[in-house]
Amino acid sequence: WSQSYGIVTEPTAPASPAAPTAQASDSQAAVSWTAPADGGSAITGYVVTAHDTTAGTTSTVCSGSESSLVTTCTATGLTDGDAYSFTVVATNAAGTSDASAASNSVIPQATPTLVISDVPSMTLYGSKPTIVATVSPSIAGTVQFTINGQPFGAPVTVSNGMASTSLTDASGNALGVGSYGIRATFT
Repeated sequence: WSQSYGIVTEPTAPASPAAPTAQASDSQAAVSWTAPADGGSAITGYVVTAHDTTAGTTSTVCSGSESSLVTTCTATGLTDGDAYSFTVVATNAAGTSDASAASNSVIPQATPTLVISDVPSMTLYGSKPTIVATVSPSIAGTVQFTINGQPFGAPVTVSNGMASTSLTDASGNALGVGSYGIRATFT
């Protein structure tokens, strides 16, 4: 005579997701994470929370009953210039996980516009005119000037929304007579 018994385990809430990673752009951030252990019941959704550490506020930026395979979120409506980190919770039929550790901190920034101003249309031969590039909004970075498609000097640090350089040759002498195509690129 023999008898067998089965052991039934009840599912539990998912484990906490690992800390997500974030990458910022203009007024938004792409957030991604790895799916945690599901606790014996399929994950039915995630909630991503944005923590604005500059303003001291939090808000839900992505939520819903998406597939457990979807582990990305585009957090929109963020304030450019504020620092953000993100946390994620996972949900299944048994419950909700604890929040993940915070992501890396990111600062959304508007894509700057770059305007070259003070370009002399005609200068006195032998002079060293100055060219100015204005960056708006004024954010940290550098401007690389090029003349006729070739880099011109080292990148210039943006200060108070402006970068400027004198138009000289590699030896610091005034440029010769001619027509020059001038361009500036923000990095």
